[in-house]
Parts: sequence; structure tokens; C-alpha cells
Amino acid sequence: MAVPIPSEAFEVFDNNEITREKIEQVATLFSQEYGIWGPKGPRPGKRICMSALKLEDQIFPELSLHVDEQFERAERASEYRLVRSLMDGEIIGHATACYWKFVVEELGIATDICWVTQLVVKKDWRGRGIAKQMLRKLNKEPEEGHRYGRPGRTYYGILSSSPFAIMAAWRAFGQADRMIEDSDLKLLALEECSAAKILESGSEIPYLQTAASQLRGTVFDPNSEDGSLNPSLVLSHYTSPPEPQARCANDDIRLATMSKPTANWEKLSSSFYRKVPLYSSVFDSDLELENYAIAGAPYSGAIAFHRDEGKLHTYRGTQSAKASIDVYSCAGKLIRRINWDQGPIKGLGWSDEEQLLAVTEDGTVRVYEGLQADFVPFSIGHGAEEHGVVSCRFWSNGFVALLGNNNLVSVSRYDEPRPKLLAIPPDEPVASWALIPPADSLSRSVEVLLAIGPTIYVVDANEAEDRGLDTGPFQLISVSPNGRFVALYTGDGKVWVVSSDFQNRLSEYDTKSKTMPKDMQWCGNDSVVLAWEDEVRLIGPNGSAATYVYDGWVHIIPDYDGIRLFTNEVCEFLQKVPDVTEEVFRLGSTAPAAILLDAVDQLDKKSPKADDDIQLIRNNLDEAVDTCVKAAGHEFSIHWQKQLLKGASFGKSVLDLYNSDDFVDMCETLRVLNAVRFYEVGLPLSYDQYIRLTPERLIQRLINRNEYLLALRVSDYLRLPTDRIYVHWASQKVRVSSDSEDAICRAIVEKLDGKRGISFEEIARAAHDEGRQRLATELLNYEPRAGKQVPLLLSMKEDIIALDKAIESGDTDLVYFVLLSMKRKLPLPSFFRTISSRPMALSLVESSAWAEDKDILKDLYYQDDRRLDGSNLLLVESLEQKDLQHRTDKVRSATKLLADSKEFTFQQKSLEEIPKLLKAQEIFEKDFGPGFIGLSINETIFKLIRQGALKRATKVQADFRVPDRAFWYLRLRAYVAKRDWTELEELSKVKKSPIGWEPFFNEILGAGNLRVAGLFVPKCTGLNYKERAEMYIKVGMVPKAAEEMYKAKDLEGLQDLRTKATGREGTEVERFIGLLQGKK
Repeated sequence: MAVPIPSEAFEVFDNNEITREKIEQVATLFSQEYGIWGPKGPRPGKRICMSALKLEDQIFPELSLHVDEQFERAERASEYRLVRSLMDGEIIGHATACYWKFVVEELGIATDICWVTQLVVKKDWRGRGIAKQMLRKLNKEPEEGHRYGRPGRTYYGILSSSPFAIMAAWRAFGQADRMIEDSDLKLLALEECSAAKILESGSEIPYLQTAASQLRGTVFDPNSEDGSLNPSLVLSHYTSPPEPQARCANDDIRLATMSKPTANWEKLSSSFYRKVPLYSSVFDSDLELENYAIAGAPYSGAIAFHRDEGKLHTYRGTQSAKASIDVYSCAGKLIRRINWDQGPIKGLGWSDEEQLLAVTEDGTVRVYEGLQADFVPFSIGHGAEEHGVVSCRFWSNGFVALLGNNNLVSVSRYDEPRPKLLAIPPDEPVASWALIPPADSLSRSVEVLLAIGPTIYVVDANEAEDRGLDTGPFQLISVSPNGRFVALYTGDGKVWVVSSDFQNRLSEYDTKSKTMPKDMQWCGNDSVVLAWEDEVRLIGPNGSAATYVYDGWVHIIPDYDGIRLFTNEVCEFLQKVPDVTEEVFRLGSTAPAAILLDAVDQLDKKSPKADDDIQLIRNNLDEAVDTCVKAAGHEFSIHWQKQLLKGASFGKSVLDLYNSDDFVDMCETLRVLNAVRFYEVGLPLSYDQYIRLTPERLIQRLINRNEYLLALRVSDYLRLPTDRIYVHWASQKVRVSSDSEDAICRAIVEKLDGKRGISFEEIARAAHDEGRQRLATELLNYEPRAGKQVPLLLSMKEDIIALDKAIESGDTDLVYFVLLSMKRKLPLPSFFRTISSRPMALSLVESSAWAEDKDILKDLYYQDDRRLDGSNLLLVESLEQKDLQHRTDKVRSATKLLADSKEFTFQQKSLEEIPKLLKAQEIFEKDFGPGFIGLSINETIFKLIRQGALKRATKVQADFRVPDRAFWYLRLRAYVAKRDWTELEELSKVKKSPIGWEPFFNEILGAGNLRVAGLFVPKCTGLNYKERAEMYIKVGMVPKAAEEMYKAKDLEGLQDLRTKATGREGTEVERFIGLLQGKK
């Protein structure tokens, strides 16, 4: 597991600079921190101590002379160096060394010896590479004034009772040809020249001279002409091995540094670049990075490792021989080990959502979701099984596979993959290739760049276009993150940067290397990075370059705004220095933000210069505050984040008006970023990456790593919903817990009780996928949304429960969905038995079947012995028949269905009359035209009367025993419909009507004939005078209405009527009023 690297400040002192005070500090730190005597030591269990005087005599003997004598000595037999590491001004470690000339005349060797005499690091700071860094600063280059020229090599040695000190030296100065193990301690062993001889040549250091008499072994290989080292010297250590120390987990010192931020800047042309240390001790030393293919998820995401099958590996037992895909965090924490048994992997990549994709040689693709071992497979097809996949290139949500026949297959979505064959390129060998994602191409579709022969082909869905280059072949191709530039590595070791349309060559750089890099990637959109085995070269604009050398194999992983560098020891982030950061920290900067930061420093010193600085930038103070806030976001060092925010806070306190929203937002953002950058989480997001990723997707990444507590804290802090965190936790508990299903269910329900927005359906689905059916069913009982419950219950084959849940919800669409699913799966008898006891389901099946599938209704009615419903169904079907005979047959079948039941005698007799009616209607159609067949008896009578066939209508009445009242109604409506007023006037002369005379009045009035309607008012003798008077008024016969009121002696009614009547009608009303009043 990795820890964050603080960028420690180091102090280096040579010879006269090593004062008595510094020696006392060295002695104090040694006595406090070096170790405890082991069982073989002189004082077992006691702390190893050394006074300043003894240390001076044993390690710095020539410096112990009087100070004046020191200055008088022109030359010493030995030289000395002290290196100290400081954090916040506190000494946390030191290393001392002695240098001298060593000559082996018989071998012709004259070389320098650097012997480490003391190495101490405070307990709380061990395991962070500090000792190794101090040891490397002991290396004296000739330009530093070392009096010994070094035509050959410098040899380094250490004589220590601490195995960890020896290990640090072994790592810092490099390994010998071979290694041996003694008590699990790997030591450098020496041969040929005795160790004693070398130490005895080391001037007057008593510490080394005493040790020389006790050493056994040789240093140099007697058979080597250049004095190569061979292992053979083994020392037993006296100290007890120190206890393993926990990694530092203090956010206040993680990544903090008191050194200037510009210390790790490199200037290329007019731009600055920086390499930010993120984590140390990233991977185990036995992880051979050179034997692995790796792929990193964007936005500082996880890293997938897979063995390169084309390389030899060190055999480490049967377990490590099993193929797997290992997923690590950037800090080297193993997140997931995915067993792999599908043969060679030809493509390994990630999506923006941190989905891992593995493409096999036969074109099978596995999509791993959420950093889990579960996957969804699909095949790219298009001849991949026959020709094989050679390699793949990925973008944020898709990839392109290059097949053995040079065909290119594109997949643009992983949730709904639809592999598409691109245009066919030439079949010549492809030297290298890359792609431009759809979002960055002019065509808005993926474009593939193929280096074939001396030129580049651009291939999309429609064509393969030759760009007409003649300087190939190009061994490496890389496209910038914005898709605007392309880097090409030529066969003669040159790097070209051209525009993506290949019209402009922007820069050229000659690597002067005969070895081709193993990788070439873009560092943001401004520079290109080349990677060899242990060297990284950053190529900036205009051909400028910077080189970084590592102890071991280095991998590079490009990201949106920079590039991640990985070795076994470190994880670093290389990027262009943001503009705001350069503005604040650039040497000699006079920008307002730089002056504001200086003002804060002066304020801490209580210097009046702070006010002078503020007055100097008074007019641009708001700009300075904004710049400090933005620069704080781009800093990885917590110390400098605080300093910049402190500067911004100071600046805005001086301003009269300032909107602090950006300041507050940045404080929140930095708190989140620092939390997720912690080595146990391993998400070293830059500020720009965080903005593009979004907080919501960051939460999802934390969830995928099972960092639930941190995800909850961040969500609460940023005021984001937390339901998906709880759901993921519960789903994982279902998957991995060994408790009983009842206990798991109870624990989940108790934990999620009262939480808003929880989807128990997702948790239940996880249980179902794990084969825990009963647990899934129990969990679904807590899902309030039936629309979520039902689909999962159906997939679990819990159809009955699903139907009941749907019915309880009252959602008819959901019930229909369940019924259709059950109908497809169950035999009809079982289906009918299921719904027969559920009225809602039964009615829905019936209503649906009436419109869509009457056959199923027949089966349903038959199984339930619903004879009348079955008969009605046949009757309806008869009405739909065009052929008279078929219609008659249907009616007879309906009649037969009721024949054996005494309950439906009336319905049976009614059905028996239908064939007779159909036969009569057939005759009517011949005589009067179409439109009779299919009518009811009443409709038939109505139609006959309307066509003037009263006698035939009367015969139908008699034949089918239609009541007189019904017949008279039909007759009335038929006459009114045909506007046969003459017939109606004739009817008014009839003395008696079976239906009375009011219907005549109402029907005729409704048809608009007031005169004929008025003829029927006197015949309505069953009505009172008010009702008849009202009828007269409706037909406009006001005098008649007045007469009715007069007869009834209704003076009040007449007076009311007088107010409504005019002209002669009014006079007539007044006459009746006068007559009535005269009588009174």
C-alpha cells in the first residue's frame, strides 16, 4: 500500500560547514531514533546511543581539530558530507558519508569510494523513501568540486547494524549482479579485494578502521578486467528489526512541503512543466512492471494490469502463474483481482464511467462494471473469429479493433454495443495506429489513423483516405486529447507534431536515440512524452525537451490535463503548470496575486511591508484574490493550498465588497480533493479532472471502491443525495455476507430505515443474482414502488406474487404487463385458474380479449361454465359476419350453448327468434334495399315504417309479439324522422293512444312543428291546467294558455302571463283577466 510523498526540504553540508552544533544534532537524533541492541549486542534491549564527542571522533575525526587548524590544512585524506531532511523546519533524518580515493594497482583501478557512515530517519517518517533520497544527495559530482576526478565509476558502501539502512543504500546506489538472502535480508556482497583493505584505505576514520579488522570477504571480481562487483560479503546485524510503522495518515502533512513550489518546475520554451509526486512505495518490489501491459482509467482512475504473454516471467509459484487482470489504485492498493481464462488479451481499456473492457483474440469483449468481477460479454463479429484481433484503441465510450486482415471494427456504445465495420484500408502491414474520437473529429464519427508504408491513412465509416505523406514509416502515433494535433515518431528517431488534418507541421524534435521508445503519449495538449524502459522525455513546443531518469521500469498513462508516471517506487503526475499557478509562483513575478501572497508572508512576520504590498495592488486586489483562489485549486500541496487561501482571505478582508462564493466553493472542493487523494483511497484528481468528472461521478467511484463512509461524508458535505451509496452497500452485503438470509435482511432494513429514495428493488436484484431467492423476495416487500417490484418478481418466476403486487398498486397497465407475461409462460387452464380468483385481473383479461382475442374468451367462459357470457360472445361474433348463413350458424351455436340450462330460458327463446328475423330481413332487403340485416326487431320496424311499409311493420310486430306501446313509440319516431306530418295529424284524430299523447307533443315539438304539436295538447287530458298551459306557451298559443288559466280561475297565473304577452295576445289575456275579476 502506498503513502503520499511529502516533498521534503534537504540541507547539504560539506567539510567545514559541518559545525559542532550540527554534530550535536546528529548525535541527538541518532540516540533517539537509531534502534535497540539485539540479543547479540553488548547491551541487549537497550537503546543504541552515541555522544556528540564520540560521534565526532569516530565519524568526523579530521573535523575534530581546532577550527584554526582546519583552515590551515590544505588537503585532507578524506572528505565529508552531511545531508539533513527537514519537515516544517524540524530535522526528521540525516545521512553522513566519507569520501576517499581507492587504488588497486594490480587491477589498474583508481576510483572514488563513498562510504555511508550513518543513516537515521525518525520512526514516524520511515517507509517514505526519505532515506533513499538523502543517500542519493551524498553523490558528489565532479562539478561540485570533488578533488578526485572520476574517469571510472564511484563505488558506494555502507557498514550498518540496521538491515533497513543497508536496504535503503542498496536501493539508492543500485544492485550488484547477483543477490543472496540471509535472514530475509538482501545484501550486497563483495569479492576479490578484501573489505578490510578498502576500509583501511579510508584515511583516519576509527569507525571504519575498527570494523575493517572484523570483516571477512572480498569486494572485486579477480576475473574482471574492470573491477566488477560480485556478491559474497555477508554481515550479521546486531540491532533488533524495528517494528513496522503505519503509514502516515495525517492530512495536514500529506503532500505538504515548505520548499518553493517552483522547485520541481522545468521550463520548455516559454512554458513551465512540473512533476508532482503523488505516492511512494506504490507496488511491491517483486512486481515486474516490464512484464505487464497496463491501462489506466481516465481522471486518475484505477489501473488494470495484465501479464504480457510475449515476455518471460520469474516463476513464483503456482498461484502467481494463474492469469488474471489485477486492478490497482494509483497508490498501489489492490482493488480487485479478476481471474482470466479466455486466452490472450488484445485490448485492455477503460470508459469514462470506469468500466473495464477486455478484448480477446477472437473478438469477444467483456465489460466489467463498477470495478467488480461481474461482466457483460458481447462479440464484435465482422470476421474477428476468423482473422483475429491484433490490437485495440479506446476512447471515452467506445473502441476500435484492428483485425488481422487490416479491417477495423468500431463500437461506439457499451450499454447497447453495435459493432460497425469501417471502410477497408490497404492490406499492407500497419506500423502503428491511433484514433480520433467522434467528439473531436470534423465528421463527428470515429477516425482511425493508420501508418502504412511511408504514409498515413485516415479511415472512417465511408472511406480510407491517403494523406500523401512520404517520410514514413511512422513507428508510433499519438493524438492530443483535444484531437487537434498528432504526434508521429519516425524511423530515424524524430518526433513530428502536425495538425490533425496533416496540413501543417508544427514542430520537430530529434531524439538522437537508436532505441525506439516503448510508448508515446500527449501530456495535455501542449507537449509529448516519450517513454523508454527507465527514461521519460518531455518534448515541449519548438522542440525543447526535459529528461527524467528512473531506477526501474516506468509506465506512462495519459490523462486529460497531464500524464501519470508509474514505477515500483513512485506515482507522479506530469503536467503543464497552470497559468494561474505560474502567475503566482514564477520567479520574479510582479502579478497582483504574487504580491498578495508576499503580503501574507510579511503579515506573518509582523512586518509593515504587508501594508505596502496591499497598497501597491489596491486597484487590482479583487483580481489577486480570484487568482489565489484558482491557484489553490491547482495545488497538490496542502501547505500551499492553505497559503494561497490565506492570501485570498486576507485580500478579500481588505476589500469593501467581494463575492465570496468562489472562495467558499474552492474550500469545499479542496477538502474533497484532499480526502480522495489520500493513499488509502488513491484518487489523485487534479482540479481540472475533478471539474470534468463531476462530484456525482466521483461519488460513484468511491462507491465502486467500497469507500462508503467517505462517500457519505462527501455527499453530505456537497449536499448530494446518498441513496445510491446505501443501496450499493446493501447490495455488496448481500453478495459477500455469510450470515443467514434473515439476519442479512434484518440488518439491511434496520440500516436503511428512514433513508429517503432507497431502491430495495436493486438490493433484491443483487440477492437474486447471487441465487438468494427468498432473501430477494423478502427485500422486495420493502420496495414501495410496484413498478420496481413486479419486473424483478417476474424474472424470479414469482408470477403469483407479481400479479398480486400489481393488483394492489391499482395500476392497470402494470397488471396487463403481468398478465401478458403469465399468459406467455403458463398453459391456458393454469392461467385461467390463477385469474379466476382475482376479479380485477379477470375483468382486465375479459376487456382486453373482447377487443383483441375472442378465442381466449371462449376458452375462459367454457372453463368457468359461463354459458350466458359464452352465448353473448357468439352472438356478437354473428353480428360481425357478412354472410347470412354464417351469421345464422353463429346464432344457432349460441342458442345451443344455453339449451341445457333452465336458468336461461328467456335468453334461449330470444335467440331462437333471431334466425327467423334474419330470414325476414333478407326479404326486406330484396324489396326495399340494403340495411336491414343485422338490425334488431325494433330497428327493423322503425325502418319499415319510415319507408312507408306500415303493414309489413305491423306483421313483424305480430310475428315477434312486440307490445303495442313499443310499436306506437316506433311508429311515432318513424313519422317524425321522415317528417310525415299528415300521418301524425291523422293520429291526432284517434281517440286513444297506448303511450298517451304527451310523447307525440314532445317528439313533434322537438322536430320544430309547433302547429302539429299544438293539436295534441287538448288530448293530454291527464295533465293539469298548468302543464297544458305551459305546452300552449311552448307552441306559441298564448290565448289557449290564458283560456286554460281562466277555466282554472288562476288570476295570478294570468297576470304573470300578461307581462310576457304582447299585441293581440296581450289583449286576449287582459280580457280573461277582466272576466275573472268581474266575477269576483
